[in-house]
Amino acid sequence: MKGLTEYTLPIQGLKNGLHTYKFKVNKAFFTHFENSPIENGLFDLTVILDKRDSILELDFDFEGHIATDCDRCTNAIQLPFGGYQKLIIKRIDEDVDEDVDIIFLSPDVFEFNIAKYVYEFICLSMPFNKVYDCENDNPRPCNMDILTRLGFFDTPSVSEPKKSKKNPFDDLRNMFNDN
Repeated sequence: MKGLTEYTLPIQGLKNGLHTYKFKVNKAFFTHFENSPIENGLFDLTVILDKRDSILELDFDFEGHIATDCDRCTNAIQLPFGGYQKLIIKRIDEDVDEDVDIIFLSPDVFEFNIAKYVYEFICLSMPFNKVYDCENDNPRPCNMDILTRLGFFDTPSVSEPKKSKKNPFDDLRNMFNDN
Protein backbone atom coordinates (compact mmCIF):
# COMPACT_ATOMS: atom_id res chain seq x y z
CA MET A 1 0.00 0.00 0.00
CA LYS A 2 2.75 2.36 -0.90
CA GLY A 3 1.49 5.81 -1.68
CA LEU A 4 -1.33 5.69 0.87
CA THR A 5 0.59 7.35 3.68
CA GLU A 6 -2.09 10.01 4.15
CA TYR A 7 -4.22 7.25 5.69
CA THR A 8 -1.69 6.68 8.47
CA LEU A 9 -2.93 7.80 11.87
CA PRO A 10 -0.56 8.65 14.72
CA ILE A 11 -1.39 6.56 17.78
CA GLN A 12 1.65 7.13 19.97
CA GLY A 13 1.59 10.40 21.88
CA LEU A 14 -2.12 11.10 21.37
CA LYS A 15 -4.00 12.20 24.44
CA ASN A 16 -6.91 10.08 25.60
CA GLY A 17 -10.20 11.22 24.07
CA LEU A 18 -11.75 11.79 20.67
CA HIS A 19 -9.73 12.70 17.58
CA THR A 20 -11.41 13.38 14.22
CA TYR A 21 -9.81 12.83 10.81
CA LYS A 22 -11.37 13.66 7.44
CA PHE A 23 -10.33 12.13 4.13
CA LYS A 24 -11.32 12.20 0.46
CA VAL A 25 -11.28 8.71 -1.04
CA ASN A 26 -11.01 8.96 -4.82
CA LYS A 27 -10.03 7.09 -7.98
CA ALA A 28 -6.31 7.26 -7.12
CA PHE A 29 -7.03 5.42 -3.84
CA PHE A 30 -8.73 2.46 -5.55
CA THR A 31 -5.87 2.01 -8.06
CA HIS A 32 -3.65 0.82 -5.19
CA PHE A 33 -5.71 -2.36 -4.80
CA GLU A 34 -5.34 -5.17 -7.30
CA ASN A 35 -8.54 -6.54 -8.89
CA SER A 36 -10.66 -3.95 -7.14
CA PRO A 37 -14.39 -4.11 -7.89
CA ILE A 38 -14.29 -0.31 -7.75
CA GLU A 39 -12.27 1.49 -10.40
CA ASN A 40 -13.56 5.01 -9.87
CA GLY A 41 -15.29 6.52 -6.89
CA LEU A 42 -15.42 9.56 -4.66
CA PHE A 43 -16.20 9.35 -0.95
CA ASP A 44 -16.08 11.68 2.01
CA LEU A 45 -14.69 9.73 4.95
CA THR A 46 -14.72 10.76 8.59
CA VAL A 47 -12.76 8.68 11.09
CA ILE A 48 -13.30 9.31 14.78
CA LEU A 49 -10.58 7.78 16.92
CA ASP A 50 -11.49 7.30 20.57
CA LYS A 51 -8.19 6.74 22.40
CA ARG A 52 -8.17 5.11 25.81
CA ASP A 53 -5.26 3.71 27.81
CA SER A 54 -5.02 0.34 26.04
CA ILE A 55 -7.83 0.46 23.47
CA LEU A 56 -8.35 2.49 20.33
CA GLU A 57 -11.84 2.57 18.88
CA LEU A 58 -12.16 3.84 15.32
CA ASP A 59 -15.51 4.78 13.79
CA PHE A 60 -15.55 5.00 10.00
CA ASP A 61 -18.39 7.00 8.43
CA PHE A 62 -18.37 7.41 4.64
CA GLU A 63 -20.71 8.75 1.97
CA GLY A 64 -20.17 9.02 -1.77
CA HIS A 65 -20.56 7.27 -5.10
CA ILE A 66 -18.84 4.96 -7.56
CA ALA A 67 -18.85 5.02 -11.34
CA THR A 68 -20.42 1.83 -12.66
CA ASP A 69 -22.95 0.52 -15.16
CA CYS A 70 -26.60 0.30 -14.15
CA ASP A 71 -27.82 -3.28 -13.78
CA ARG A 72 -31.26 -2.24 -15.04
CA CYS A 73 -30.51 -0.22 -18.20
CA THR A 74 -26.71 -0.72 -18.70
CA ASN A 75 -25.94 3.03 -18.84
CA ALA A 76 -23.05 4.54 -16.93
CA ILE A 77 -24.21 5.86 -13.54
CA GLN A 78 -22.84 7.39 -10.37
CA LEU A 79 -24.12 4.87 -7.78
CA PRO A 80 -24.54 6.59 -4.41
CA PHE A 81 -24.04 4.72 -1.13
CA GLY A 82 -22.45 5.08 2.26
CA GLY A 83 -21.80 3.19 5.42
CA TYR A 84 -20.61 3.07 8.98
CA GLN A 85 -18.10 0.61 10.44
CA LYS A 86 -16.22 0.22 13.70
CA LEU A 87 -12.70 -1.07 14.27
CA ILE A 88 -11.22 -1.89 17.68
CA ILE A 89 -7.49 -1.95 18.31
CA LYS A 90 -6.16 -3.32 21.57
CA ARG A 91 -2.60 -2.53 22.62
CA ILE A 92 -0.95 -5.38 24.52
CA ASP A 93 2.61 -6.57 25.20
CA GLU A 94 2.17 -10.30 24.65
CA ASP A 95 1.63 -12.10 21.35
CA VAL A 96 -2.01 -13.01 20.87
CA ASP A 97 -3.74 -14.88 18.06
CA GLU A 98 -5.60 -12.65 15.65
CA ASP A 99 -9.26 -12.03 16.34
CA VAL A 100 -11.87 -11.23 13.71
CA ASP A 101 -13.26 -8.27 15.64
CA ILE A 102 -10.15 -6.91 17.38
CA ILE A 103 -6.72 -5.96 16.07
CA PHE A 104 -3.87 -6.45 18.52
CA LEU A 105 -0.90 -4.07 18.40
CA SER A 106 2.25 -3.82 20.44
CA PRO A 107 2.47 -0.68 22.62
CA ASP A 108 5.65 0.38 20.80
CA VAL A 109 3.79 0.85 17.45
CA PHE A 110 3.68 4.60 16.73
CA GLU A 111 1.23 4.78 13.83
CA PHE A 112 -1.49 2.76 12.16
CA ASN A 113 -2.42 2.77 8.46
CA ILE A 114 -6.18 2.47 7.92
CA ALA A 115 -6.17 2.31 4.08
CA LYS A 116 -6.78 -1.45 3.94
CA TYR A 117 -9.78 -1.12 6.26
CA VAL A 118 -11.21 1.87 4.39
CA TYR A 119 -11.03 -0.13 1.16
CA GLU A 120 -12.66 -3.21 2.72
CA PHE A 121 -15.43 -1.22 4.39
CA ILE A 122 -16.34 0.61 1.18
CA CYS A 123 -16.27 -2.58 -0.91
CA LEU A 124 -18.39 -4.46 1.63
CA SER A 125 -20.93 -1.62 1.72
CA MET A 126 -21.28 -1.50 -2.06
CA PRO A 127 -24.81 -2.55 -3.08
CA PHE A 128 -25.06 -5.94 -4.74
CA ASN A 129 -27.57 -4.61 -7.28
CA LYS A 130 -26.20 -1.56 -9.01
CA VAL A 131 -29.41 0.41 -9.42
CA TYR A 132 -30.77 3.42 -7.59
CA ASP A 133 -33.79 5.70 -7.62
CA CYS A 134 -32.69 7.99 -10.46
CA GLU A 135 -36.11 9.49 -11.26
CA ASN A 136 -35.12 12.80 -9.61
CA ASP A 137 -31.87 13.15 -11.60
CA ASN A 138 -31.92 15.78 -14.32
CA PRO A 139 -31.13 14.59 -16.90
CA ARG A 140 -32.09 11.06 -16.02
CA PRO A 141 -29.16 8.71 -16.83
CA CYS A 142 -31.35 5.83 -18.00
CA ASN A 143 -31.10 4.13 -21.36
CA MET A 144 -34.78 4.46 -22.22
CA ASP A 145 -34.46 2.21 -25.30
CA ILE A 146 -33.35 -0.72 -23.13
CA LEU A 147 -36.01 -0.01 -20.49
CA THR A 148 -38.69 0.14 -23.18
CA ARG A 149 -37.55 -3.15 -24.71
CA LEU A 150 -37.63 -4.74 -21.26
CA GLY A 151 -41.20 -3.54 -20.84
CA PHE A 152 -40.71 -0.92 -18.16
CA PHE A 153 -42.21 1.81 -20.39
CA ASP A 154 -44.73 1.94 -23.27
CA THR A 155 -42.65 4.26 -25.44
CA PRO A 156 -39.27 5.93 -25.06
CA SER A 157 -40.95 9.31 -24.47
CA VAL A 158 -43.07 8.15 -21.53
CA SER A 159 -41.33 8.39 -18.17
CA GLU A 160 -43.88 6.51 -16.06
CA PRO A 161 -43.57 2.74 -15.58
CA LYS A 162 -46.25 0.54 -17.14
CA LYS A 163 -48.83 -0.88 -14.75
CA SER A 164 -49.33 -4.21 -16.48
CA LYS A 165 -49.01 -7.80 -15.32
CA LYS A 166 -46.93 -8.63 -18.42
CA ASN A 167 -43.51 -10.14 -17.79
CA PRO A 168 -40.96 -7.49 -18.89
CA PHE A 169 -38.72 -10.20 -20.35
CA ASP A 170 -41.35 -11.53 -22.78
CA ASP A 171 -40.43 -8.92 -25.41
CA LEU A 172 -36.77 -9.79 -25.03
CA ARG A 173 -37.49 -13.50 -25.46
CA ASN A 174 -39.63 -12.74 -28.55
CA MET A 175 -36.80 -10.70 -30.09
CA PHE A 176 -34.50 -13.72 -29.94
CA ASN A 177 -37.17 -16.21 -31.04
CA ASP A 178 -37.94 -14.20 -34.20
CA ASN A 179 -34.42 -14.76 -35.58
